[in-house]
Amino acid sequence: MSKYLFLLFGVLLSLKNFAQTEESVAPQRPAFSVDLGVDYLKLVTLAFPDEDKYEGIGAINFGFGLSLDGEYGYTKKTPQNTYKNGTYTFEGNYYRVGFGYNHVIGEANTIGLGLRYARSDFEDFTEYTILSTAFEPFILSNTNKVSAQWAELVLKSEGPVKKIKNLKLGLFIRLKFLDPLKDRAEYETFPVHAIPGYGISKANTTAAFNLFVKYSIPLIK
Repeated sequence: MSKYLFLLFGVLLSLKNFAQTEESVAPQRPAFSVDLGVDYLKLVTLAFPDEDKYEGIGAINFGFGLSLDGEYGYTKKTPQNTYKNGTYTFEGNYYRVGFGYNHVIGEANTIGLGLRYARSDFEDFTEYTILSTAFEPFILSNTNKVSAQWAELVLKSEGPVKKIKNLKLGLFIRLKFLDPLKDRAEYETFPVHAIPGYGISKANTTAAFNLFVKYSIPLIK
């Protein structure tokens, strides 16, 4: 628990540094707007042969600070050293939906707090080789089809990109709380090690962050 308290302290400090705190009059927010964006940090993984990730984000914003938020993503990854004589690959899609409250600080920076429900439907593939001096190597393999769900507490900080109207950069800090996998006993022989969008499956609570770029479209001013 102490590491999460330390994380929250770091988040609050980063939000303070990210936002402009000098006294100014914040511009009036649109009464209704839509945001579309991507997690640009995940796009870097497309350059690596054993990992592919992408995630899109969207939001419907209301002028009084409430937002309806969603994300949709895909992950395929082969972690190294999961098995000494084998490989493990997991692949699947996930989504998050929820709401948040956002507060403008300074001229245009925003901090927010939100809740999400998240779900992933995915497959994992395990293959490993049993070695022996008495007989030929024997290969075991298995594919699990898995569904997992979790809840998230999300802190957000974002600000405008200078000279590009309505374009914003920001970050999400997430605390995730996993609903334990149902029928976990059926995965005892070939365990589920990781969940797309969540992380390591044996951790019932974990933390993560996203860096995003998005474009805000004001529909009603």
